[in-house]
Amino acid sequence: MTKPYKRKPAKQRLFAKVKNGPSGCIEWAGHKTPNGYGVIGGLDVYKKVSTHRLSYEIHFGPVPKGMHVCHKCDNRACINPDHLFLGSASENMQDMYRKGRQPNFKGERHPGAKLSEADVLRIKELLATGIVNRRIAEMFKVSPTTICTINTGRKWTHLQQANARAQGKAVS
Repeated sequence: MTKPYKRKPAKQRLFAKVKNGPSGCIEWAGHKTPNGYGVIGGLDVYKKVSTHRLSYEIHFGPVPKGMHVCHKCDNRACINPDHLFLGSASENMQDMYRKGRQPNFKGERHPGAKLSEADVLRIKELLATGIVNRRIAEMFKVSPTTICTINTGRKWTHLQQANARAQGKAVS
């Protein structure tokens, strides 16, 4: 009769796949999500756990409900407990902005964008000729409200600012 497989303790499994990183980071060298966070499976049935969160729990105890485990070092693969701290979702976002790590989702880089920058410039040209919003909206398969927000400058403002800079005008 064979002995049942006994898993190694979580801490031993976690620190078995690490490498030294920059600035004292201890980086997870195992599987990572597409955005760079380490994950480890098999600790609980059908559940994968973030390695930085597991490291925090091993060293400091359970993470209170609604709290995030944040990185002082901004290295998503880091599991060094000295680099981890708790924060609310709001505090995590404030930390991200304070450190200049906010994503740039302006214009066509926004995941929900239906128009390209070239489309918006063409829309502005069409608006200048007097074509009504509804007709332009049909041409680009967007709502008339979208055309209105482009026309009034409430959306795609980064194009207006870039255009003004190119023409040597002051940008407010």
